[in-house]
Amino acid sequence: MINKVGAFTSFGGDLKTVIVGNMVEPTYFDAMPDTQNKKVLQQIVSDTKEDLDNLASTYASYGVEVHRPKITHSQPCIVDACGTKIINPMPNFQPHDHVLCIDNTFINSFVDIERYFDQQSIKHIVDDLGPSVDYVKIDAPNIWDNEYYDNLMMDMTDYPGVKDTILHGPAFYPCGEHIFYTEKYCISPKALDFVKDKFSDHSFISLELPFKSHLDAQIRIIKPGVLLTIIDPDVLIAQIPQFSTWTILHDQSWYEAKEHKKQTYTELSNWIDDDTVDSSVHLGVVNIRPDLVAILKESKDLCDTLQKANVDWVVCPLRHAQFWNFSLSCATAIIHREDHCEDYLN
Repeated sequence: MINKVGAFTSFGGDLKTVIVGNMVEPTYFDAMPDTQNKKVLQQIVSDTKEDLDNLASTYASYGVEVHRPKITHSQPCIVDACGTKIINPMPNFQPHDHVLCIDNTFINSFVDIERYFDQQSIKHIVDDLGPSVDYVKIDAPNIWDNEYYDNLMMDMTDYPGVKDTILHGPAFYPCGEHIFYTEKYCISPKALDFVKDKFSDHSFISLELPFKSHLDAQIRIIKPGVLLTIIDPDVLIAQIPQFSTWTILHDQSWYEAKEHKKQTYTELSNWIDDDTVDSSVHLGVVNIRPDLVAILKESKDLCDTLQKANVDWVVCPLRHAQFWNFSLSCATAIIHREDHCEDYLN
């Protein structure tokens, strides 16, 4: 039984409990004609499943309790839900997107029609939550509005009204007594009001950032006083002056605008983006302990910074991170971290 949930930071204390994403087997594509696409897709999902299994094993080797989503569909299908049809629902390989755990509260959110079964895929985990855990499930809307969701995913200047409660876990970045968030990406106004009310003991800081991606793909605190980012440090310091005394590693090479050719892989048309994607997957590291992080690959600047901060690392590759536009942090929903609610900014 999971009796304790929540993380006040992404960096403080030991990682205790996680959900690591899962991927379909290559047999998912057995019904496809024998084409080059079939072979490529089978290899991609095979590699991705192997990498996710390796990530789960790595966490477990450091004493972390690891849970995995179930695969809800083992072959292509069409499902009726929310007044529309879902073609080939996605497997839950990015559980962080729909899970947010802070202060012994477990929020299981609905994020996207293509990911309608994310919540169902972790039902066995939710059923194992202890009675002291405050569990909140945000249900899917009765009628799915593609335009409304697409607006939430874009760089909006005006919200299309207070409508559905839709939030992505990585739209929030807890930092002890403070919680950073971005208003214009992956969170509806109704969801923002809900989270602010739920965690009213925390101070919320809105960040205006230039890229269309989750917050933890743009900034990453390794430890108090050490920050990795793809954002111009002056932009961050203007909004959070306390960062002026921090060590900030700004590496624009982590950022890539990658264009997916959706039509090339029509079988995965709902699983990958068809537009230019702001991708910074290498920033999505995960602190296993305050002195140990999981990283996608070694780079000189990153490793030099980690060494200076007395932080070690373990490499956990995701060979198709750019294809899926996901990172280690996307693949890892942090259920519990043994940290503290402190003021890390002052």
